Amino acid sequence: SGRILDWVYRKEYVKFEDKKKAGLIGEYEKFNIVKSRVLVAVPYTIVTDGFTLMYGWCLAKKVHVSTVLVSEFLISNGCMALVGINTTLLIDLYASNSSDATSCVNLTRCLTGAIFVAALTSMNKSMTIGGTFTLMCALGLISGALLYIPLKFGMKWSAARDAREQRKRND
Repeated sequence: SGRILDWVYRKEYVKFEDKKKAGLIGEYEKFNIVKSRVLVAVPYTIVTDGFTLMYGWCLAKKVHVSTVLVSEFLISNGCMALVGINTTLLIDLYASNSSDATSCVNLTRCLTGAIFVAALTSMNKSMTIGGTFTLMCALGLISGALLYIPLKFGMKWSAARDAREQRKRND
């Protein structure tokens, strides 16, 4: 995912510079780093959620182990890619506090994992294995849809944060 992140970043930056040269955007307009990172996360989210659904129902229907292992492999790769994308985005946004940003991603990842592991047995009993993984897939898709919020407002929030920090330095 790192190479894809870099490729999309370069592609988006070239588009941004071309628009600047053509006069379509202002000379002092800032590059939308959030867009260049979130665009990469969307396909990973969809593919990972699809294989999560496949994994759960393959376990429930007791299909051949190779299908379960392949889906598990692809889920793992997708999840690690998403962690990398989120970490990269937070480091880009909070470059002066990159260790704090990385810690937040890891803490969130661990807490989410712990919550689901704690609830997994109860969920499997009440919803079956297929239902549990269908719920996880739905939560993933909802999370993926929520990525459009920072796409729309991320640069405004970043500018407001920069203005607050500038005011603090001036005071």
